[in-house]
Amino acid sequence: MRIIEYRDGPFVNREGDERFLLERFKGRPEKILFIYGPKSSGKTTLVEYVVENCLQNDRGVYVNYINFRGHAIVNYKDFIDIYFQPISEGQKSWLTRLKERLSLNLGLFRGSASLPIKGVSFGLNIELYNQLRRNEVDPFVVLLEILRNIKEKRQPILILDEVQALQSIYMNGEVRERHLLTEFFNFLVRLTKETHIAHIVVMTSETLFLEKIYNYAKLAETSDFYKIGHLSLDEVREWLSHEGIEDEAVIDLIWEYVGGSAHRINDAVRVVKKGDDIQKYLINEAKIYRGKLSQFISKEFDTVEEMDKFGEILADIVKKGFLIRDLKDKLETKVLTKAIDYEFLFLDPKDEKIAFNSRIIKKGAEMLAGQVG
Repeated sequence: MRIIEYRDGPFVNREGDERFLLERFKGRPEKILFIYGPKSSGKTTLVEYVVENCLQNDRGVYVNYINFRGHAIVNYKDFIDIYFQPISEGQKSWLTRLKERLSLNLGLFRGSASLPIKGVSFGLNIELYNQLRRNEVDPFVVLLEILRNIKEKRQPILILDEVQALQSIYMNGEVRERHLLTEFFNFLVRLTKETHIAHIVVMTSETLFLEKIYNYAKLAETSDFYKIGHLSLDEVREWLSHEGIEDEAVIDLIWEYVGGSAHRINDAVRVVKKGDDIQKYLINEAKIYRGKLSQFISKEFDTVEEMDKFGEILADIVKKGFLIRDLKDKLETKVLTKAIDYEFLFLDPKDEKIAFNSRIIKKGAEMLAGQVG
């Protein structure tokens, strides 16, 4: 099992996932790839590692990676400014340093563009940029032409993290005729299935959002879904052994409380190496989630029926490990939707199983039910 340092922390046993991505990028773009998984399973870390260590210096590919959670997006113009920036003809010194100049043929509109020197925004001549912000030119027509130009020399790869941030944005302002996210996904289908121009990777931490996509016929037929799970017990044992932790009681305790969540294991390792009481630390972490669950119940549920139903759900998942929804039960659906939205529970859209997002949440739920602690 491979354990390497990445960003001042361990990067554990992701060779299989890494190979999957690299093999996919070697082939012809056919479908959108959705990467999903429970909280803290390492989805973003995996993709960023592949980009930085395998793709960044590959002259045969062009990677454009956007984490929408890192941008304040409240309207259509904010979206435009993520992908495009204006370059005036007066910026001659800047223009001479451009990586590449691309001539765009957009029918009635013509313009020039450049690949980003830093960041992800494509430079556009100022006239075309202003036309985009005035909604006179379709941004996806411009992006398609840019990527078509790039494709002549390199394989474009677009990586979109937390894309659900675009859910409430409309392209026509208050005239709600064109939903930005719908148009964006139509564009991504065009880039993959229809034109085979670019590989597309979409990541999201919101599983209810992903479920909508999975059940939307057009996207389901044009997409693949790849799950990044938590580490297994054997992988955790080997990692802890690598860190010099061989005490079986300590290993079992860490697994019982945090399971295969990489960042929580890393935190537990630090506690052990400092010589602190690992059992006390883990129990306190579980108590934090007991408190969070208690606050969630008080804040989100208005009736005794809702509270009782949530208690039944927690007890059922603690006992069985997962739950399959009864969509006919409106009360259960309402309660589950809130718990999933708050990321206490994880919904896998492929098998429709609902489980705790992490083992530490399970321990908090057990404490809340009075089973331990």
